[in-house]
Amino acid sequence: MKKHPFFREAQRRNAVEVLVVPFKQLQAVVDAISDKIAHVQEVFVYMTARCGSTLLTRVVEATSVAQACSEPEVLDTLCLEIIRSRHQSENPSSDQTPAVLLNDATSVALLKNIVTLLNYYLVTSDSRHRSVIFYKLQSRPVLVAESMLRSFPTAKTVFLYRNGTEFYESWTRVWFKNPAVYKALTSIARLGFWRWVPTPPHDFKIWGDDPTFTTVRYHGSYYHCTVARWLGAMQRTVELEQKYPGYFFTAKVYYTALARDKQATLASLMMKLGIEWNPVGQEEERKRVKRTFAEDSQSGTFLSHRTGAPGEKWAPCTSPTWIGEWEREYISHVCGEAGNGIPGPDFILPDSIV
Repeated sequence: MKKHPFFREAQRRNAVEVLVVPFKQLQAVVDAISDKIAHVQEVFVYMTARCGSTLLTRVVEATSVAQACSEPEVLDTLCLEIIRSRHQSENPSSDQTPAVLLNDATSVALLKNIVTLLNYYLVTSDSRHRSVIFYKLQSRPVLVAESMLRSFPTAKTVFLYRNGTEFYESWTRVWFKNPAVYKALTSIARLGFWRWVPTPPHDFKIWGDDPTFTTVRYHGSYYHCTVARWLGAMQRTVELEQKYPGYFFTAKVYYTALARDKQATLASLMMKLGIEWNPVGQEEERKRVKRTFAEDSQSGTFLSHRTGAPGEKWAPCTSPTWIGEWEREYISHVCGEAGNGIPGPDFILPDSIV
């Protein structure tokens, strides 16, 4: 289950049986196993995407002191439904959301129960029974981070992010694959036909629907929603730190630190999290971590810039940039129109590992 970069995909490929637990019986199941995993320390990893978060989970898994679960779909699905339930309360005519998620207390309890089940599986199936578990979340859960806080008040939290312009280009390369296609569509958009450009995935639109973006140019387009995804996550992080300074965030990691000084950044992160990790004298572990850092953490998946098989070596992108002054001006335009305290794509959060 840990060989694939994403836990959700590993489940699809390897599942041989589905166990269905009715909601009415879920609490009893959780109560039966809670004592066995009461010692588990959760670390929730929030992120903007395209920021090295998959690499982080792969290398954490390579250590002897912690294990990692990369994007368990059940957590993202629950968080998405909580987001939808809030929209439904504002717009009763919208699609129905499961009743258990319409109430804050029951949704918090469900989140806690689901993670308890994951904790039990991960600890009992791990040969070393590592009890520190990093859960890398997709980008959306930061929108309902208060629910995560109420569910796991003793958890530790990490936020990974990247320069906004680099985020935009990295995602654009993944989405369009071919620079000629992207440049042709952008030329069409600049002529006023931006609705002809393929729309972004649904999870991008959640960010773009934020009322703070109503005045931006090309509203609802790929360009708007992609910038909004980065900007919304950044602003949400600032808000969480201001509102819950003792919880959000235990550590913040800037992408360039992870890309440039991998080992040192991992050591700094572990220290901020209070996790004792020192591979000195542990030759096998040191080699395992070094080998993991050398690999393309997303190789073999559509999220990699490459299309090679799993295990392909990582290399910095050396091809010419896909974006120019028009994109840079547009990113700055969206930041300015939002007026949310993030002045531009180069913004660095205070106390980040950089």
